[in-house]
Amino acid sequence: MSVGTLNNNFQCTPCGTEKRTTKSLTERLISLLNIVHVWTERHRSRRALAQLDDRMLSDIGLSRSTIEEEIEKPFWQ
Repeated sequence: MSVGTLNNNFQCTPCGTEKRTTKSLTERLISLLNIVHVWTERHRSRRALAQLDDRMLSDIGLSRSTIEEEIEKPFWQ
């Protein structure tokens, strides 16, 4: 025997017809991998900026102090 669920209007919804609001494991893993990818790209970009000399930074409109501020940020920001 299956049991349904009651919605806000106290109407019975048959089992298996409720809307699924939680993410699947696959969706969660994909989200996690996307976040890790963004963090990795930030780290690479900051490392590349740190290796530029002052003339190169000037060419792209940045100063050494701006780069130092960016490099000091945690990878998740």
